[in-house]
Amino acid sequence: MDSILISKNTQVRDGLSDMLEAAIGPHDIVQVFVPLQWALFIMCLAKGATDKEEWFPHGKWATIQALQGRIDTELDKVWEGE
Repeated sequence: MDSILISKNTQVRDGLSDMLEAAIGPHDIVQVFVPLQWALFIMCLAKGATDKEEWFPHGKWATIQALQGRIDTELDKVWEGE
């Protein structure tokens, strides 16, 4: 499996990193690219998170939908390789 682009936008990555830190404590998970498993984890936590502007500068659901699209593209590759 390839890595998933979390976001090219530093503000979005910083917001997701802060959201994860609030949920699980200090971490080094959010990078520009993360393994598919981490992207799924981030997306699941984001869905349950409070919609705070500092965590989701472009909106919670816009961020989740963008991440979901990149995850779906990668999962399509996984299923095609069965």
